[in-house]
Amino acid sequence: MATQNKNENTPQIKPPVFSANVDFKPKKNKGYQNRVLLLNPPTDRTQFVGSDNYFPLGLIMLATVLRQNEDVAEVMDINNDLFHKDLSDTLFVEHMNETVLPYIEEMKPDIVGIGGTFSGAFKYTKIIAKMVKNKFPNIPTIVGGNHASTFKGMVLERFRFIDYVMIGEGEHTFPELLYSIIHNNGEGIESVDGICYRKGGHWNDSYNASLQDEHTPKEDIIIQQKRYYIDHLDALPKPDFDIVDVDKYYMDTSQWYNPLNIEVGQPFPIISSRSCPMRCTFCNMWHVHGPKIRYRSADDVVDEIEYLYHKYNARYFQFMDDNFTFDKKRVIRMMTEISRRGLKISYDTPNGIAINRLDEDVIKAMVEGGLIRISIAIESGSQQIRDLMMKGLKQNKIYEATRELAKYPHVFIKAFFIVGMPEETEETLEETREMIKALPIDKFSINYATPFPGTALFNQCKAKDMLRYEVEDYVEIDGHQLRSDRPHFKPYDLTEQQLMDFVEWGDEYIKTLPDKTGKYDPRGAGDIASYGSVFN
Repeated sequence: MATQNKNENTPQIKPPVFSANVDFKPKKNKGYQNRVLLLNPPTDRTQFVGSDNYFPLGLIMLATVLRQNEDVAEVMDINNDLFHKDLSDTLFVEHMNETVLPYIEEMKPDIVGIGGTFSGAFKYTKIIAKMVKNKFPNIPTIVGGNHASTFKGMVLERFRFIDYVMIGEGEHTFPELLYSIIHNNGEGIESVDGICYRKGGHWNDSYNASLQDEHTPKEDIIIQQKRYYIDHLDALPKPDFDIVDVDKYYMDTSQWYNPLNIEVGQPFPIISSRSCPMRCTFCNMWHVHGPKIRYRSADDVVDEIEYLYHKYNARYFQFMDDNFTFDKKRVIRMMTEISRRGLKISYDTPNGIAINRLDEDVIKAMVEGGLIRISIAIESGSQQIRDLMMKGLKQNKIYEATRELAKYPHVFIKAFFIVGMPEETEETLEETREMIKALPIDKFSINYATPFPGTALFNQCKAKDMLRYEVEDYVEIDGHQLRSDRPHFKPYDLTEQQLMDFVEWGDEYIKTLPDKTGKYDPRGAGDIASYGSVFN
């Protein structure tokens, strides 16, 4: 973590004002510098999230914006601190007591923010918030990221040591919230977009640890839904990776799949767009990232890649978009520009690509731009199930796009499948089995359908009394969005055991696929949650 000088002067400043069209414009402070510490928790190692040590891009982006506003903002990546250690609760608490809490004592932040790239990190998010509030009861705590943005007020109902929840992207919201709670004791908070908070509890209200295990009544929780999203993403500053000290990140990528023989080094994430226009019944990402897909221009994205290429010697990139290829012309323009600038890179797409947008021209451009691994979101081999999912994906398109990808033998193809939708049957499972066998893919993952609050799938399961948990208990399920050991609900015409047997078949069948890498592929990419939320 690279530290920043602090200004101890504390004159009042005017609150930042943002127009409803949410064009991004930095609002520099005149005087007092807010002091903000952002913490990235580790992910529970029992969850299936692969072995990649991702930069906390959402927190880095938020800290970059705050520094542009002339605030003091630091990011402490606890996940990176403990990544190469045998993580346990005991080790984590020791690290908090020996490293994190003393740093808070030294920095004296006005607020502590806690991110979380995966739901599997929420277990440690809770521990962080509880330890911070017990030690520093007057420092407000705020959590963000996909898990908190999904469950919103339920987080505050369950956990009194968390003061605020930020919904979705935070470049506009966070500075407004800072002014309200730090400079104005909560006045004006009702106009801050996309936050949750308790009635009356702000800067001057000290935390009462004796109440930490009591729930907050639902009527005392204010949820201000996210209404505005940044349209012009090119106006945002580029993430400043020096905030986290890149030299402290290390993964042994020497055994990664590397058909282009370009040194992998430390992979760098790129988010070239936000959200997805599709409305798949099982997906809640548009609830987090907004209803409309928003793009950075091709040139702006390649400018960032070129900067990282020269500044950090970055050669491996990961496009973390929710729907990277939706605008085909933009993707082709981006790939052409990478080639034109002579950037010799490799890249992959861990979050999955919409197959409907893949054609001969797009695939050719992506390969020429450095594509070596692609994840494709098929979800089911059954046309009936995909239609019920509202995937808008036809059988022939799956085979057409996959065969086109297979024309490039060095491209590693992974497919995502979901089983256990309410209408799943033995026949639809068999269709998925036959598709897996027939497709020219190198790897696949099979995950159980997960009913996220706010999704059509959740509403269906709730209406039919299919949920295994009380709705309010879902917020407590660490890693719930990732692969679990058993289904989250029972389909109408199948048993849980039938689904588990199918997943077990997949685990065995994958071992029979040819090993394109020629060596063990350690990444497990694909058992990954969406990465696009700012404040991850």
